[in-house]
Amino acid sequence: MHGNIYGTLKSEVQDKLAIGTDLLLNIDVQGAAQMRQTALTDPLLKGHVVTVFIMPRTLEELEQRLRGRATDAEDEIQRRMQVATAEMQQHELYDHTILSGSRGEDFLALQKIYFDEKAQRA
Repeated sequence: MHGNIYGTLKSEVQDKLAIGTDLLLNIDVQGAAQMRQTALTDPLLKGHVVTVFIMPRTLEELEQRLRGRATDAEDEIQRRMQVATAEMQQHELYDHTILSGSRGEDFLALQKIYFDEKAQRA
C-alpha cells in the first residue's frame, strides 16, 4: 500500500525473544496484521504480541502536520491522506489505540501501555 518493500527479519525477532528481550516494532498495518497472524502459531510470539495503533485525533490534524513539514508535494500529501483514512479504519483490530498528541505525550502513553502489559503478564 505504501509502495515500499521492507521488513523485519523473523530470525532477528526470534533471536531477541528467545533471550527474553522485549521488542518494539514500528510497522505499518500490513506488518501488524502479519505479526498478529504469525503470533497465532509461533511459540515465541503466541500470547506475547501487543499491538498499538497511533493515530491523529482528526484527519484535519494529520493534514496540517503533513503540510507543516513542507517536505511533500501535493500529490504525495493526497496519497498519504488516502492511505491514512483507510488505515485509521483498522484501529479496532489493535489491542490499544493512542490518539496522537505531541511526541512526548505519545511516548508516555506508549510507555504506560508497555508497563501495564508487563504487569499483567508477570
